[in-house]
Amino acid sequence: MTRPVLGVIACNRMVGTESAQAVMDRYIRAAMTYADVAALIVPSLADLMTAAEVAPRLDGILLTGSPSNVATTRYGEEGGEGPFDNARDEIALSMVNRMIDAQKPVFGICRGFQEINVALGCTLRRDT
Repeated sequence: MTRPVLGVIACNRMVGTESAQAVMDRYIRAAMTYADVAALIVPSLADLMTAAEVAPRLDGILLTGSPSNVATTRYGEEGGEGPFDNARDEIALSMVNRMIDAQKPVFGICRGFQEINVALGCTLRRDT
């Protein structure tokens, strides 16, 4: 029997002087171990792919925690403290909507909960 395939949204990070797509190992290991899924990293490269291309190929998605914040403009506010990851925002928010429309599971951890909330049209409370 084939295990379900869980997409795990990557963050944009700097590794040395290069930009990289990154997911902390703890998130992937936990999902694969305790949910018994195969995992694929979904790059946050909104200029090269869309959620519409990726969502049909996945059985669910995991939106992980991250040092970055959802950009305040995504929920109708200004300012806010970064760091921000606009490319992750684009992929993650559109993936949430695509997966929900397809009635597929969406899991969030920390920043992931915030992404789900914003994708569904809500706002976030910022600590100032």
